[in-house]
Amino acid sequence: METVIRKVIVGSDPKRGFAWVVGQSVGDGEISHIHQDENGDILIFVHMNGEEFLWKHISKNTSFICENDLKF
Repeated sequence: METVIRKVIVGSDPKRGFAWVVGQSVGDGEISHIHQDENGDILIFVHMNGEEFLWKHISKNTSFICENDLKF
């Protein structure tokens, strides 16, 4: 079963870290999905002007917390 990531927080302290959530507006687009690749890195994609773009790549060596989507 594939897990759907809803939110990622980057940093060792969740209260002070950077957080990104699916559906959040970024520039002229919005975050369409967050994916963890086979290496453990986090990829954040943005939907803008009818296209999807890789917006952020977070290394697995960075402290982060993933919150999964609970819709089944």
